[in-house]
Amino acid sequence: MERHEHNAEVKGNRLLAATVLNLLISFAEIAGGLFANSLSLISDALHNLSDGLATFIALIANRIGKKPSNSRKTFGYKRIEILAAFLNAQVLIAISFYLFYEAVQRILEPEP
Repeated sequence: MERHEHNAEVKGNRLLAATVLNLLISFAEIAGGLFANSLSLISDALHNLSDGLATFIALIANRIGKKPSNSRKTFGYKRIEILAAFLNAQVLIAISFYLFYEAVQRILEPEP
């Protein structure tokens, strides 16, 4: 195994570990936010969850992007990373809409 391949494998493993830890923390925050009825904690949890999903999508895109070009994919699979970034942006937009909706609901019907 060449040095470059080893470094890429180590980076991939670290990215996977960061993804798993981020997702575990996110789920714990979601549970705590629901238990405490805290929109602030839920919004932070969703932000962390989006970060975890973003790193997971980046990991998958990176692995697919390493595939060599062939007769059908003459530029290879490197463009998958652009699509992954677009997907990550869509997830952030969806979370923003959800949080905005929840905030409006709490303004209209305040809780003690």
